[in-house]
Amino acid sequence: MSSCIDLWANRTAAKPKDKVQVVVDEFTHLPKLVGEVATKFIQLALSDTRKAKTQVLLISHNLTNNSFWDGTKDYRTNGTVCIRKYSTDGEKPLDRVTVLLGLTDPQGTELKDVDKTLPTWF
Repeated sequence: MSSCIDLWANRTAAKPKDKVQVVVDEFTHLPKLVGEVATKFIQLALSDTRKAKTQVLLISHNLTNNSFWDGTKDYRTNGTVCIRKYSTDGEKPLDRVTVLLGLTDPQGTELKDVDKTLPTWF
C-alpha cells in the first residue's frame, strides 16, 4: 500500500497519458491487516487518483461506514460506482446486478438502484 501511494505521487508529478488500474479485494479489513497506511490509501484512492491516471477498483462486501472509514462518505458518493451482486447459492454470482450509485443517463442525471446485466467479460 505504501508503494502504491508512492506510485500515485510519482505519476501525478509526471502527468502520464497512460492509465493503470489498481484492484483491492476485501478492503473492508485492511486497517486490521496492515494498519494506518490502509486509511491513507483509501482516502487517496477515493479522492486524488484521477490526477495519477489511476483507476481504483475497491471490492467490499458491504456498503457501510465500516467498509469505507470515517470522513469518506462524500468521496464514495462522488465518482464511485457501487454494484450489488446476486447469487442463488451464495457462491456463484448471477449476471444480474443492481447499480446502487454512480450510473448516469446521457444527460448526466444520476440514476440509482438500476437493474443491469453484467457483460460476459465481467
